Amino acid sequence: MEISKELEEHRRTFAATLRKKSIPHSSLDVASETLQFLRKVVVYEKYETIV
Repeated sequence: MEISKELEEHRRTFAATLRKKSIPHSSLDVASETLQFLRKVVVYEKYETIV
Protein backbone atom coordinates (compact mmCIF):
# COMPACT_ATOMS: atom_id res chain seq x y z
CA MET A 1 0.00 0.00 0.00
CA GLU A 2 1.30 3.46 -0.82
CA ILE A 3 2.23 5.63 2.09
CA SER A 4 -0.29 8.33 1.19
CA LYS A 5 -3.10 5.78 0.94
CA GLU A 6 -2.10 4.25 4.26
CA LEU A 7 -2.09 7.67 5.94
CA GLU A 8 -5.48 8.45 4.42
CA GLU A 9 -6.79 5.20 5.88
CA HIS A 10 -5.38 6.13 9.30
CA ARG A 11 -6.93 9.61 9.00
CA ARG A 12 -10.34 8.15 8.21
CA THR A 13 -10.08 5.70 11.10
CA PHE A 14 -9.07 8.54 13.42
CA ALA A 15 -11.98 10.70 12.29
CA ALA A 16 -14.44 7.82 12.60
CA THR A 17 -13.25 7.11 16.13
CA LEU A 18 -13.90 10.70 17.13
CA ARG A 19 -17.33 10.76 15.46
CA LYS A 20 -18.72 7.82 17.42
CA LYS A 21 -21.54 9.17 19.53
CA SER A 22 -22.35 6.13 21.65
CA ILE A 23 -20.03 7.21 24.47
CA PRO A 24 -18.77 10.76 24.95
CA HIS A 25 -15.01 10.98 24.60
CA SER A 26 -12.92 12.26 27.46
CA SER A 27 -10.16 14.76 26.78
CA LEU A 28 -7.62 12.03 27.51
CA ASP A 29 -9.15 9.73 24.87
CA VAL A 30 -9.13 12.49 22.26
CA ALA A 31 -5.54 13.43 23.12
CA SER A 32 -4.43 9.78 22.93
CA GLU A 33 -6.08 9.23 19.55
CA THR A 34 -4.60 12.48 18.24
CA LEU A 35 -1.13 11.53 19.45
CA GLN A 36 -1.35 8.07 17.86
CA PHE A 37 -2.41 9.60 14.54
CA LEU A 38 0.35 12.21 14.61
CA ARG A 39 2.91 9.51 15.38
CA LYS A 40 1.83 7.64 12.26
CA VAL A 41 2.07 10.84 10.21
CA VAL A 42 5.61 11.48 11.45
CA VAL A 43 6.67 7.90 10.76
CA TYR A 44 5.30 7.83 7.21
CA GLU A 45 5.76 11.39 5.95
CA LYS A 46 8.70 13.60 5.20
CA TYR A 47 9.08 16.95 6.92
CA GLU A 48 8.45 18.86 3.69
CA THR A 49 5.04 17.26 3.20
CA ILE A 50 3.92 17.77 6.81
CA VAL A 51 4.54 21.53 6.79
